[in-house]
Formats: sequence, structure tokens, C-alpha cells
Amino acid sequence: MPTYRRPELLRRALCSLIEQTHEDWVCRVLDDDPRGGDMRALVPEISDPRVRLEPNGTNLGVAANIDRAFSLPPLEGTDFVSVLEDDNYYLPRCLAENFRIFSKNSCNVILRNQLAESESSEIYSGDMFTFFGPDGDGMIPRSRLWANMFYGTAAPNSSFFWRPTQGISLSTLQFTDEPMFGELLRAAGISCDVYVARDPLVVWRDNEANTNRRRARRLEQAKWVALQSAFFRELFDYLERQGQAHLIWSPPGKRKIDRQLETFFLLMGLPFRPRSSFRPIERYARRCKYALLRSFGAWITAVPPYKITDDGLDKR
Repeated sequence: MPTYRRPELLRRALCSLIEQTHEDWVCRVLDDDPRGGDMRALVPEISDPRVRLEPNGTNLGVAANIDRAFSLPPLEGTDFVSVLEDDNYYLPRCLAENFRIFSKNSCNVILRNQLAESESSEIYSGDMFTFFGPDGDGMIPRSRLWANMFYGTAAPNSSFFWRPTQGISLSTLQFTDEPMFGELLRAAGISCDVYVARDPLVVWRDNEANTNRRRARRLEQAKWVALQSAFFRELFDYLERQGQAHLIWSPPGKRKIDRQLETFFLLMGLPFRPRSSFRPIERYARRCKYALLRSFGAWITAVPPYKITDDGLDKR
């Protein structure tokens, strides 16, 4: 559990673990505040031997602390691993349901659906898997996961549950120090098919508007666009090499490609296929806009330092 100076949210996250119906777990709290303070006092106050404080010797930063959580060697006897950020929490059946899935299926990675929580503490649907395919839980090829990423379908950090003995690496720090971009790379680094669990048993706090990383990203919007453009270009090329690029154009649910994605496709120099539902004047206007933007695409889209392979991410 990576954390930094949010004692009340950390308390809530830890209490959500203590309330789990599956009681056989260990939580390693990775405190990124070298000065300690309230955070260091909280773990003894919780007084649960399953909660272990493992503070960082120096401040690593958001991305490096999250990556440390994904990179820690598992404790002996560990059946599966997850990373719960301090502002998120699990509903009581979460670990039990995931353990049941691992026990009955040969899957190595589960993606657990999430609810979202606003800054005013309102809970609403954050359904990530609306367009993954057939209704119900089950295995999907990673190519379907990746195709859905073109439509904004996320695989957030707290949705991952995986077997630690299968050589699965979800570390991304060697490729980026941008936390949110790390989530994209983490999903692209999956080297196996995944089990989609649609019952939302994780709650994700949607508090990005006031975080330092969101403010910084606004200041470096061009860099952010460049990162995403290069990523989706690489992802598209891999799917095309595998004969799976058609999945992008035929998403379950017939969801329209939104304007942001259309712009990405143009910047990446990828083919754009306007929907037949667009009126002729709308198609013409879009083609004119994309023709203008295309001239800037080569400048924005750089070759990334990573490549997507059958075994996950690798250095280029």
C-alpha cells in the first residue's frame, strides 16, 4: 500500500482490509514520507499484526513508490498480490471473491471492476468493462483489453490482482516517471490473457483535479499528448502485426470513437474511419481538421523507449 501524508485516507484503506471476509492477508505500508509523523503513528494505532510498516528511507515520489509496490518480492506462501493506493479501498467481499476466482480458474491476472468516489464522497458507477465483450465474468485475450484502451477503458492500479509465481512483471518505472502514464504501460505489459471480474468491489477516489500531478500535467500538456500518441502508435502496430487491429474498429457495444481518440489517430498517422452516421458536411469538416493536424503528427509522435512484445514490455 503506497502512501504519502494522507493519514485519514490511509486509515480508511486499512480498515477496509480489516473488514475483509477473507482474513488471510498481509499489508505492507510503503510510507514515502521520510519524516514520518502521523503516518508512522497510525500503523501501531491500528494494532493489527497483518499490517506492516515499511517506510522508504528517502522520498521516492509518486511514480517510484507505486512502482516499488508493484515490484516488491512476494512474501513466502503468497497466493496473489494486489496494490491498494491509500485513497482507494476494498469492499468487504473483494479479497474473498478474487481468491475464489483464482482457486477455480487457471488465470494469472484478474482485473476487478471499480466504483468511483467523488471528492464529496458520492459513490457512482466507474464501470471499466462496459465494452470488453460478452456479459458476465470470464477470460478475455489481452488484445481485447488493449483494443478497449483506445476507447478510454482503463485498467487502474487498484484493479490488478495477480499470481506472483508466474513471472508477471508490472513494473514501469524504467520507462516513465509519470504516474498516470504508468497505468497505461502497466496494462500493456501484461503477458497473458486476463480474467475480467465485473462485480465492482474496489472503490477508486476521483480526486485528480487537485493533485500536484494533475496540475503538472496541465503545464506539460504537449508532453502528455506526445507520451500517449507514441504509446497508442506502438500498441496499434503490435495489434496490426498480430492481425488483431480490427478489434479497435469493432468494439462491443458499437461505441463511437470520441473526438480525443480521433485526434490521436490522426497525430499517430493512423487511418481514421468516420462513422456512416456522420452527415456529409460533418465528415468533410473532420477530414479538413485532420488534414491540418496530420502535418504536426510527425513532430508530436516520437519513437518510445519501449516496445510491446509477446512477453510484455521490453526496452527498445
